Formats: sequence, C-alpha cells, structure tokens
Amino acid sequence: MTGTAGHSRRIVRLVERALRELEASGEAGLAELLRDHPEDEAEVRARLELLARSGLAEPKPPAPSSPARLGDFVPLERLGEGGMGVVWRARQESLGRTVALKVIRPEYLWFEGARARFRREAESVAKLRHPGIVPLFAFGEQDGVPYLAFELVEGLPLDRLIAELLGSDPTHLSGKQALEMLAARDGQGPLVETPPLFAGTWLEVALRLAIAIGDSLAHAHSRGVLHRDLKPSNAMVTRGGEVKLLDFGLASSEGSERMTREGSAPGSLAYMAPELLDRAQVRADVRSEVYALGVVLYELLALKAPFEGGSVESVRARILGSQVEPLARRSPGVPWELLAIVECAMERDPARRYADVTAMVEDLQRAARKEPIFARRASWLRRAWRAVQRHPVLATALVLGTALVIAVPLTHAFQQTRLAEQEAREAKRVREALLVSDRERARAEESELDLLTGIDRFFVPVAALKLENIPGADGVRRSLMAEAQILLTELAERTGLPVQVSRALAKARVRQAELLTNFNQLEEALAVARAGLALCERVLADRPADVELLRFASLAEAVIANVATQRGDAQESLEATRRSLAWLERATKLEPASWHLVEQLAIRSADEALGLAMLGELEAAVERFASAEESYARCLELCPEHFVGRFRVASRTNWAAALASLGRMEEARRVAELALVDFTAAIEREPNDVDARNSATTLWRILRSIGELTQDAELEERAAREAAELASWAFERFPQRTIYRIEYVEAQTSWGKLKLSRGDEAAGLELFERAYAAARELREMQGNRMDVLVAYCSSAQSFAVLLARRAEHARCAEVAGEALPIALELLQQQPKHRDAAVRVGVLHADALARAGRVADGAAALRALHEQLPLRADDLREERLSEALRADAGYLAWRAELPD
Repeated sequence: MTGTAGHSRRIVRLVERALRELEASGEAGLAELLRDHPEDEAEVRARLELLARSGLAEPKPPAPSSPARLGDFVPLERLGEGGMGVVWRARQESLGRTVALKVIRPEYLWFEGARARFRREAESVAKLRHPGIVPLFAFGEQDGVPYLAFELVEGLPLDRLIAELLGSDPTHLSGKQALEMLAARDGQGPLVETPPLFAGTWLEVALRLAIAIGDSLAHAHSRGVLHRDLKPSNAMVTRGGEVKLLDFGLASSEGSERMTREGSAPGSLAYMAPELLDRAQVRADVRSEVYALGVVLYELLALKAPFEGGSVESVRARILGSQVEPLARRSPGVPWELLAIVECAMERDPARRYADVTAMVEDLQRAARKEPIFARRASWLRRAWRAVQRHPVLATALVLGTALVIAVPLTHAFQQTRLAEQEAREAKRVREALLVSDRERARAEESELDLLTGIDRFFVPVAALKLENIPGADGVRRSLMAEAQILLTELAERTGLPVQVSRALAKARVRQAELLTNFNQLEEALAVARAGLALCERVLADRPADVELLRFASLAEAVIANVATQRGDAQESLEATRRSLAWLERATKLEPASWHLVEQLAIRSADEALGLAMLGELEAAVERFASAEESYARCLELCPEHFVGRFRVASRTNWAAALASLGRMEEARRVAELALVDFTAAIEREPNDVDARNSATTLWRILRSIGELTQDAELEERAAREAAELASWAFERFPQRTIYRIEYVEAQTSWGKLKLSRGDEAAGLELFERAYAAARELREMQGNRMDVLVAYCSSAQSFAVLLARRAEHARCAEVAGEALPIALELLQQQPKHRDAAVRVGVLHADALARAGRVADGAAALRALHEQLPLRADDLREERLSEALRADAGYLAWRAELPD
C-alpha cells in the first residue's frame, strides 16, 4: 500500500513539473524532463492529455483572467506570474490601500499539496518581521481559490536589473548607471535623487545588495524559516534603495514536513547546492542557503550566472563537479576579498563553507568597510593545480618542453632561443612539481619562490605562447593571465620577502604589465609596471650588477612609455623611453658583448626617435633613427646568424616617415625600400607574423605618401592597395586588437581617397563605409585611447565629406554630429586638433542647413562657437550653403565674430 501511495505521489510531482516545463519551454522542455523518467512517461502523458481534455492544461496556458473579487480585495492589474501563482495589483476595499495579491493558478488547484504550499508560505512569512522581507497582510480563500495579500513593492526584480545590465563591464559600471536603468524600467517616472545603495561603483552596489539579501535571509533563519528558493528573481530592488526578499512558497519551517519529496529537490537548479543534487533524501539547511547566496553574489559581480546554458543534466553535472568559470576571469577587476567570499560560500563541501548566512554577511560587511575578512581563498598551489587541470593541452606542451616565446613588441630580447629553452626547462620543472602527491604539494606550498617560479614560467609565458599569431587565441591568453594576476597580486601584498623572492616577483610583475598592455588594460598595466619597477630598484640597490634585473627595469619603463603613447602623452612617453635606455646602458656596460642587450638598445633608440618625431623634433628623430640602425649593425657583428629584420622593419618604417616629413624624399624612399627587404625576409621566416605585417601596413602607407608627393602614380596606387590588403589580413584574423583595427581604418580610408581621386566614387564610398563602421566599433570598444579617437574622427570626417559631395545631407549631418563631441574632446586634450574640430563642426552645421534645417544649422554653429570659439576665417563661403549664409540669425551672429 505504501509503495502504491509513493508511486502516486511521484506521478503527481512529475505532472506538476511537466506542466511547468510545458509552460516555460513547450514540448521540447517536456520531452527533456521525461527522458529522465522513461518508466513513467506513458502515465504522465496520459494524465496531461486528460487535463487538456478537461481544459485545465495546454502547451502554453493562457494568461489567467482577472477574478472579480477575492474577499476584501479587488484585482486591478496583473503584475506577473510564477510557477503556480499569479500576482495582481489589487485594492483592499476596507483600508483603501493597494497591495500585491498572489492567487493560485486555476490549473494547479487540481494538484495535491497546492493549497498546502500556499498556506505554508503564509505561515512562514507571518513569522518574519524584517524591513528586507515583504510583509504579509492577509491570507484567505474565496470560492475555493486561496490568495495571499502582500505589501506592494514598486521596483524591479533583481534578475531583470541584471539582464538589463548584461553586456556592461561590471568593473567599469557605476551605481548611478544601474539606477538609471532601473528607473527606465520601473514605470515610476524621472529620478529625483540617488539613494546610498546606488552610490559608487557597481561592485560596491553588488556588495550592498548581497548584504541586504543576506541580512533578510539570516533573519528568516533566526525564526526557523529556510527560503529554499533564493535567486535574483526573488529579490525586488526599488529606486529608493530598498531590497526586498519575497516568494517564500518553497519555504520550510522547523517542525514542518520533510524538505525533499521523492524524485525532486526544492528550489531552482542553477542556485541549488551540490549536496541537494548528489544525495537522495538530503535536506536543505543553512549551508545550502549560504551556497545559494554565493551564487547570487557571483552573478551580481559578473552580471552572469555561474551555471547557465545547456541542458538540465549538463547544468546539474557542472554544479556537482564545481565546474564554474573563475569569477576573476569573468570579471577581472573584482577585489580579492570578494573573490574569497564567493569561493568560500560556493565550496563543494558544505563543511568548508561559512557556518551560516550571518557569518557570510559579517564578512561582506568587513569587505565593505575595507577591513580584513575571515574567509581565505583556496591555497595558491591548489588554485595553480586547478588551472593546470583546466588547461591540460597547454600543460602537456610544457611537459614536452615547448619553447615559450613572448611574441609581443616590447619583449624582443626575450624571444631568443637560449632564453626560450631555459624557460621551457623551468616550466617543465614547475609542471612536474605540480604533479607531486598531496603531501608534497602541501609541503611545497611553504616555498614562495617555487610558487612564484610556477607563475612566472607557467602562466605568463603560456599566456603568450605562440598564440600571438593564432586567431581566437586571445581568450586563452586572457584567462591564463587573469589567474596569474590574482596569484601575483596576493604575493605582492606580503612583506618581508627574501631577496630571491622579491627578484622573481619583480620579473613576473613586469611580464604581467607587458601583457596587460596587449589587452588594453592600461590602468592596470601602468600600476603593475610601476610596482615591478619599484621591486627592481629595491633589489638593484643591493645587487647593482644584476644584468637580468637591469633589463627588466628597462622593460618596466618601456611599458610605462607604451601606456603614455596610447594615452596620447608624447612627452611622458619620451621621458619613460629615455629612462628605459638608461637602464639598458648600465646593463650594456657590464656585458658589452651581449647581442641581446645591443638589440634592445637599438629598439629603445628607435622608440626614442619615434617619441621625438611625435613631438615635432624631426631632425633629432632622424639622427636617433640612424643611431638605432648602427646598433642593429653592431648586433649583427656580435651574432651574424641572428635575424634582426623582424624588429628593424618598424624602426626603418618610422625613419622613412620622418625623412618624408622633412621633404627628404629620396632618402625616405631608400630607407623604405630597406624596410621592405626586412619585411619580405620576416614573412619568409614566419608567414603569419602579424606584427611584421602590421609594420608593413604602415610602411606601404608611407610609400603611398611618397608616391603622391613625388607624383609617382604607379607607386602611389600599388602602395595604397598593398596597405589595404595587409591591414585587412590582420583585421580579419584579430578584430579585437586595437592597433590592427586602427591600421585597417586608416588604410581603407587612404585607399578610398585614392579611388576618389581616380574618379571611382562607388569604390571610394564602399571603402569609406567599411572604414567608418570599423572605427565606430573600435570607439565603442576602446574609447579611452587617444589614437582610437583620432582614427575615428578622421574616418568620420572623410566619410561625411563624401556624403556631402553626394548630396546625402541628412546622413552627413548624422555622421558629423556623432563625431563632433569626440573631436571637441580631442581638442581639450591637445590644441593641435582644433582645425579638425572646426571642420567637423562646420560640416555638421552646413549639412543640417542643406537638409532643410537652416535654423538648426545656425544654432549648431553658435553652439560650436561657444566651445571653441570660432573665427571669421573658419566660416569661409565655400564651406557653407547659400541658405545658411542668407539666414538672418546667422548673419547677425556672424557679424560679431572677430576676423
């Protein structure tokens, strides 16, 4: 008899779940559910068919109609629905107040336990008195339909807010931006003020949200109530800064029925603790709620849930195996304290989690106050071991002795075979160290130097390991770098490190900074480079003849110079480059026969020359480029078999540009042809050498200018075509890399201009449109870089001019109007951009007038004048339409301008 009753209850539960799947996912969801219960499929489908014939179930149930009245409550507007309930905005007649009325869905009245669940929710919430928990006003039943009346909270469910923010970078998002998004969706009109909850960054807001939810949850636990379905959709956030926990429909109280029925566990799968899925008849407890709060905090910090996507079984398997992408990888800017709290809350073993939610909330509050927390992250070697397990192919490559080559422009001296073999041997040793027994790993954990060697020789080199020229590999490099960055940051916070450890840490930090510049994480790169340089200086104070560390100090300054260049600060870039050279000169005096150091001197000398050229000191720049050429020659004397062409091509390219700018065309052409020889040799050695191809793109653009200035039409045509093709090659393979996208924009624009000058307007338009589309995307991705903004404005101006020429005035006004704020921003940073800002602004005003919006065009000119100001010469007749020049408002304002 008991077996029959148990079977009946199991079937009822399956039918309940089947109805929910039909509602959410249709037949596909139902089929996936029944695949796990083949022995019950026929009976479940038979009962569903009976329900359908009775009008109680459909593949997608229609929205319930509004009941006329339920006790003292009159439903007014449906607010939403969940698994078995519908929520209405309702008026309580006796008190004249508006409430949220939760009513059981009609199709669920048939199921055993539905009313009991409603009653359980009422009893659970009735025990609670907390400002963060939505209070219950009334519980009743009308004509067999149970209902619950709650306080009406005007806000947005937290899951909807997260969904609205999806795609934003959580580390650069502000609380005010999140509040504005909430206000745009909650239907409450314009914002009046920013409450404390939304002050500061989104990460600070996320921390406060987790504290608020956890505090409410801890109160429920103190009253003997477990929520059992904690997730973002069950928390409401208001524009006033309130956070309300709701939906205690699955809650259990002390002394209530057992927590888990046959065949299912309570809650939503993506937020359920592993033990609830792993063992039959397991009961939820406070530690499973700690786990759910950890998942919610992870989602807040990453704006993405840790377990999402795929089938139910794949999600279940990932939860059981703790196969979650590290939060530090998804959101690299999250402080280590919050990483530690999330890791502790989401531990696979309940015994390793916080003892209860209160303990977790207290740690969150400590983190908010910038105080030390009690949670500790998994041990360093344990996390390194996990990383090896996540990347078995790369780890195997290390065991086999794969040469580790850092193929980035700033580390040319570290690409040589001898150093690569040395790094491979050390990496292999680290790999073997990671494979020792648990007891040996625990003992090895005491050695910071061994661990640091693992970071330096495993994570960082592998992050650059010959992936440089493999499309799609940036994601692998970023993920490995994120893990290395966490470990390095934690070690850097330790004090009293032995000199050997400090030396190794200095090298690793400089490597880290170098790679961060490749990922355009400029602020982080600058901070890490300065930290690495400080460590180098500290060790060199006691070991002044440490040539390797002198070289790393030089590299740190080179990173600082690189960041300054990308920010548009040519003077700081030049000064940092000269400091880099000074470190190298010290090293070269100690080892004058080192071709590695001499080559580095050549590279840095070329960097200094480029800095001088950027500051307009062209004669001095040409002399310095010649000095770099001499250093390359000296390098070949010391090591004739070494190939310098890959790096020399960039130096010769910029040297040719400086000569051309001085009008020394014959010399410029001769140097450019030498650069082409280097490029050809580099491509023969490595056909996919993207850096060499990128340098050649610039080289061909310079040759195009030389051809134009010397009236060599054949050279001009060929050079423009070659530059465009090379830039397209790099852009198509690495669309996320900023420098290649900039080259693409500039090369396509240049090729388009040549096509226009040859009378091929259709081809010119196509090339301009391609360039402009790429420039817009680039500005959206990397709008903090000066070179990006310059490339965007140049492309937009060229495109807008062509649109004006084609009489597409409305679109011209749109393109120029979008570019104008960026042009004005550039002007604020550097006065030399004034002419460009004037051209874009006047073009925008004139296009408005030509499109029939004369008054708007005149107003745009006045607005531009307030920001520049304009001069009479800026408004030459050929720039303005006749209609605009005849406008009375324009004429009156124009007469007041100075000449």
